[in-house]
Amino acid sequence: MPKRKIKHKARADGEGTIYKREVKRKDGSTYIRWEAKLTIGYENGQRKRKTFYGATQKEVLDKLSSTKQDYALGISPNAPLFESFAFQWLKEKALRVKSQTLADYHYELEGFAIPLLGHLSLEKITPTHIQNHIMQLADKHGTKRANRNKQYISMLFNDAVALELIVRNPCKAIKKLQEERQKMVIWNPDEAYRFLETAKSSKLYPLFYLAMSTGLRRGEVLALCWSDIDRHFLSVKRNLIESQGQVRLSEPKTASSIRTIDIAQDVLEVLQPLRNRAEDDDLIFRSSVGTPLSPRNVLREFEKVQSQAREQWLMEIESMASNPELERVKKKLEKKEILPHARFHDLRHYHASHLILIEGKTALEVAQRLG
Repeated sequence: MPKRKIKHKARADGEGTIYKREVKRKDGSTYIRWEAKLTIGYENGQRKRKTFYGATQKEVLDKLSSTKQDYALGISPNAPLFESFAFQWLKEKALRVKSQTLADYHYELEGFAIPLLGHLSLEKITPTHIQNHIMQLADKHGTKRANRNKQYISMLFNDAVALELIVRNPCKAIKKLQEERQKMVIWNPDEAYRFLETAKSSKLYPLFYLAMSTGLRRGEVLALCWSDIDRHFLSVKRNLIESQGQVRLSEPKTASSIRTIDIAQDVLEVLQPLRNRAEDDDLIFRSSVGTPLSPRNVLREFEKVQSQAREQWLMEIESMASNPELERVKKKLEKKEILPHARFHDLRHYHASHLILIEGKTALEVAQRLG
């Protein structure tokens, strides 16, 4: 009567299979090797398995047990460093997202995440690492920046999980920080006048004048060419972005950003001195060698002009002290901040308020103009 084969109960995924094998060397001799196989997941419906080898059963069991513990903790033995995966992730995103979105990814990851997390393997990064990272960002740059950075890091980790490089996303356990509301600053006509008067000594005076007169975004202003102006109409077709230290033109983020608006005669007159010897395809605002202006340099000049305007206004107020009749005006001015600090984006709000309060435009008309 033949011997019956002993049927072993099938092991569940993740338990591992251990067996002894006789291996033949090239010289014909043999030796005993223990092997173990562990199912670590599935890809395209196919089981993915990892194999371990050892001279003894205990050696293989130890390797198997250690790997199973790592997977239980979300640790993958093949996970790359955060920095190398981040750059690989950015290359892949370049094929899927618009250039402005890609620039945001580069800025957030290269500027904030990689310097702190880049040296760690993906599987070594824990919720505690993420928590410490966003708290440092919040202290230095505010909670809004910290939340945005965590959002992009979480997207990266989600893709790492999908690729089975790690088991879980460490960002999932971290709650969103409560964001401080950014104060919107809308200058009154006197404040806007004082800013523009001071800006007349700046090379970017025409740029600031155009922005306040049209409500265009910074990138939209910097991307304008002379061919975009047709008599009293201005077409917005492009956006200028800065990424990895390089400035380039891109498509607007939304369809509504592509628009044609009317511009007043005084705006054309302010721009006219820049038109000399410029070709139709030339940028309206460019460097002395014809290259696009850096958005960051524009912001620095904007801050500089604000500071100068504020100082000049304060000097005027201080000079009133010797005139008794103007003392009352001086005290009234001192009760509020002199020329409240505005962001470049606040120039859009200034223009919108002018359209509504002075020109009587409807909310829909304002939205269509601002894009």
